[in-house]
Amino acid sequence: RLGDDDTYLHLYSGWQQIKKWGALNNSTRAIPSTYLGWRGEAATGPLRVRGAYVTRYSDRDSPDKIHFRTADKKQISSIATGELSYSDRGYSALYFFGESHNYLQRQGLELGWQPAAWVDHRFKLASQFYLNHGLNDWTRMSRSHKTFDDDAYHAAMYAEWRADRWKHKVGASYTRASLSGGLGRFEWHLAKHSRGTFNSMADSWGNDYVGDKEKMLAWTFGYAILPEVELGMVTNYGWGMKYQ
Repeated sequence: RLGDDDTYLHLYSGWQQIKKWGALNNSTRAIPSTYLGWRGEAATGPLRVRGAYVTRYSDRDSPDKIHFRTADKKQISSIATGELSYSDRGYSALYFFGESHNYLQRQGLELGWQPAAWVDHRFKLASQFYLNHGLNDWTRMSRSHKTFDDDAYHAAMYAEWRADRWKHKVGASYTRASLSGGLGRFEWHLAKHSRGTFNSMADSWGNDYVGDKEKMLAWTFGYAILPEVELGMVTNYGWGMKYQ
């Protein structure tokens, strides 16, 4: 670890949690999942660069240290990812690129805005765009193992704010993930036994609204009965996908 809070260089190795780091993420339930490999970050002022290279995975409910796999169970040697982000005066932008070796590429662009005039309400506007591209080990798989043919994308946006004890979040999304002879889905994990970054409201409890040509509207709200107790509801409505 080098530097101070404003300008620094950090390097990490070994088994570690990797949360929303480029295209990689981890499970954050009672016991988090971990990866084996290297990761690093460097920053100066509002700019930050981060990257990671990992070769193994351990899930939250298992002591096993396992390799990444394709959907048809072929071993994947590694996953590499990097990101560049900027955040200053209420504006933020992040671009990431990730690749599971010879299997799948992912790119993502996330933009955010928090206007100073609404700081008391913690108002935020955000948008996300994710693009997937299948590599050789993806395209050679049979259709029964794929979630899309060669390319897929997902576009989304949301707004969130607080008012007294209430908090609200509303969003929308659209997905293209064509699959010949089936209903395609957008895939945000770079391999089996890994987790991917995906900040769209289409990732919802009990169901994911990422079918080919699927449009989605979402609204979540909560009310703080006590500082430590909140009641709320999650609602999603998706339409437009068709099975062929």
